[in-house]
Amino acid sequence: MIDRHSSSDHSDNDHSYDNSGSSAGRYQGLALCCREWRVEPLVVQSVRSSFFESRKRFPPASVAFDNALLMRRVAHTWRGRGDLCCAP
Repeated sequence: MIDRHSSSDHSDNDHSYDNSGSSAGRYQGLALCCREWRVEPLVVQSVRSSFFESRKRFPPASVAFDNALLMRRVAHTWRGRGDLCCAP
């Protein structure tokens, strides 16, 4: 269950968020670009992720949930980035 907690508006600069999708050690870069950054912090009661709970990927206590933000009604574009590669 997710509850709205409060809101935060920021519109002073261009903002972008980089994320990536993975495929066997290669990651496709993706950037969220918007002139306005308006988010609402959320109260999270429970978090589960089989990806982040995997001991093969992450040693115990090496990953921790820190926050959840909700972005609504913000004009944006997604821009592809070059592939990223990681050594095994």
